[in-house]
Amino acid sequence: MQNYDPSQLSEAVIQMMTDVVLILKTYGIEPIPAGNVMRLLGVPEDEAQKWDTVMLTLSDHGELILNKDSEEESEGQEIPPTLH
Repeated sequence: MQNYDPSQLSEAVIQMMTDVVLILKTYGIEPIPAGNVMRLLGVPEDEAQKWDTVMLTLSDHGELILNKDSEEESEGQEIPPTLH
């Protein structure tokens, strides 16, 4: 898995996504596709689909980590530059 820097996301979006991932993690659900969390937050389907290969997890310090799902499945695809 390849790590990505979430600094490209706004702080408000990072906090909302972190909260969703934290709740799901307490129920043993992890990693979570970023596209699924985006759909929960009301992002249009066409934009959320671009993030379906990016998985969300939390570090031991509670920081959001973005990882590519699989290099084989997503070869040639880049992480989208912004989250709306």
